[in-house]
Amino acid sequence: MKCGIEGCDGTARFRFFEPRVDGTFSHPVLCERHAYAIADRYARDCARTRVPTSSMNPTPFSLASIVTCDQSDVAAVCLRSPESSCFLSGVPSFEAVTLLTVLSPGAKHRQLVSYENIAAVTSELGGALQDVIIDNPAEGAYHAKLRILQDRKLVSVDVCLCDAISVALTAKVGIYVAPAVLLKAAEHAARGQWWLPVTASDSRRPSIEWWRSKGLKCEAADCGQPRAAQAFELCADGSPTRRLLLCKSHARWLIAKYARECAQSKSRGVEEVNPEFRISSVISIDDIDVGDVYLRAPDGSCYFLSAPKFQAWPLGWLLDNSLRGRRPLTHESMAAVIRQLGGSICEVAIDEPTQGEFCAALKIVQRERLICFEVRPCEGIALALAANIAIRLTPTAVLNGAHRASKRICEIGS
Repeated sequence: MKCGIEGCDGTARFRFFEPRVDGTFSHPVLCERHAYAIADRYARDCARTRVPTSSMNPTPFSLASIVTCDQSDVAAVCLRSPESSCFLSGVPSFEAVTLLTVLSPGAKHRQLVSYENIAAVTSELGGALQDVIIDNPAEGAYHAKLRILQDRKLVSVDVCLCDAISVALTAKVGIYVAPAVLLKAAEHAARGQWWLPVTASDSRRPSIEWWRSKGLKCEAADCGQPRAAQAFELCADGSPTRRLLLCKSHARWLIAKYARECAQSKSRGVEEVNPEFRISSVISIDDIDVGDVYLRAPDGSCYFLSAPKFQAWPLGWLLDNSLRGRRPLTHESMAAVIRQLGGSICEVAIDEPTQGEFCAALKIVQRERLICFEVRPCEGIALALAANIAIRLTPTAVLNGAHRASKRICEIGS
């Protein structure tokens, strides 16, 4: 794909989002030269920002632009106010996915995505979202808070930066930036290091280039092939989650192994299957955009679903504490909102109707009132994991999962 700038034949590797006068966002794809030129302009504006020392109150901002790169694990977000600019660089790219979903053109998916669910759950539980505050750049990471008013009490919930901005855009509330963040952003921009992570340890998922530079090998026995996939397996004995670095061949073998177990559900009476499942493993190959998610019931029954990688990987992060960043994941923030507003997640159920969309039902109890939401399956699984409850599956879902597993075996070629 060529650069979107007229007359430029460079290869487009960057995506750039900037607001138009009518409130929509332009979204050209850019070559490296033009992307860096635009980002450098925003960074220079940020470096010139003078933070008022007389006031320590947060400053209101609006979203000005986002720059992402297909071959980098970091992105940059620019916020602007009438008096200043705040260029937040080194934002993990998987967080920026939520903002891209808000701003990307095209038809919206019928099922709400995570940040929309946060806004919807807040309203349903009797809360009124007041604003979001980006504050406390502790240890080089940008932190944010949602401020919610319920029964005349102000509740504060920690969220990651891009989730906070996404929720603010969805709920149409203000975005405020603390002076300490403005100072940190201006300092980082002035050093000309806007495209580098604020701190290397903040990234929850190292890039493919990072793995290759470390020369990590497949952890399967007697295999010296380069690492090309990751698998998270929840141990049945309650011991910590096992994370495996695998070559592509061993990753495909593991996928086929789990898929064969799931496919066996077709030969059993699905009415006899235990309806309560828990996540068992998440497997993803680096150069494939989908991840494989497996659930298991106490009786050994398995359930398989395939999901976009950006939906599947948070499940791996929730399983493995060693990869967790300092900021909460989206699903942890949503669970915290529910808890802080006096609710509790009582059930997550996955159904696969003969006609209609594949979805999960989230059930919340607040003061003896039952509230139901429809969410995407991976989001339902993540919320069940965050709340430490089982996932209920209908017999139809178990059978459909078995059929998908059979097809997956054919695709893998094992």
